[in-house]
Amino acid sequence: MSAPFRFFPTGALILLAVMTAISAVALVVQWREAKHAPFFLLRYEAAKRARRLFLLTVLLVIGMGITGWLTIQYLRHPTGAPARPAVTPAVLPTPTTAGGEAGTQPPPTPTHTRMPSPTPTPPVTPTPSSRPMTRSPGASFTFITFAQGVSASNEPLMPGQVFSLPLERPIYAFFRFAEMENGTPWRAVWRKGSVELVSDEFQWEWGRYGTAYVYFLPPGGFDAGAYSLQLYIGDDLQFEASFEVQ
Repeated sequence: MSAPFRFFPTGALILLAVMTAISAVALVVQWREAKHAPFFLLRYEAAKRARRLFLLTVLLVIGMGITGWLTIQYLRHPTGAPARPAVTPAVLPTPTTAGGEAGTQPPPTPTHTRMPSPTPTPPVTPTPSSRPMTRSPGASFTFITFAQGVSASNEPLMPGQVFSLPLERPIYAFFRFAEMENGTPWRAVWRKGSVELVSDEFQWEWGRYGTAYVYFLPPGGFDAGAYSLQLYIGDDLQFEASFEVQ
């Protein structure tokens, strides 16, 4: 998302705060005039203006609340959430996975690479890969945790295995990788219950050791139920981890 769009909620919040303060001051002035004006007509007109200013102030406060919530969402997810399942490798040192955005940051300098958004395909039965693998015998993925966000230092935010509805943000899966070789095929499969939601295969490009995350957001957000993630190196399952939305 471009900088002007990221600035919009914060700028609107400041503008609403200023307008609310002005309206509140004007309300106090009119209220005092309605109480202390020497003539009935002046008090009557001041009371009418005070009622209008009171309504305006209430609407501005509501607007500030809504804009404040939007500002928090923009600051928490400045790039926005994908409208459909999308994949993004990025190194934490971290890679990416099917049906969501994933990040890996190759040490020592984090980089981000965006990959085309995959189109979910019907469930298929995995078959052994016929192409040669450039894989170290000790290559592995090890699950760490699920989380609802990623901090500026690439740490899990709001980790857990049970998440509450409504849930319209990606769920991140953090894992460690070891003895990986660039060019090694790897695959991520997201499921709800026994139904495969997204499965995509990529070639590794983030070095031998580090920590990575992948994340997933179904179109329209998550429904209640049990979800799981499987990560493979080639055709070898490295781990399966599950979480629940309720």
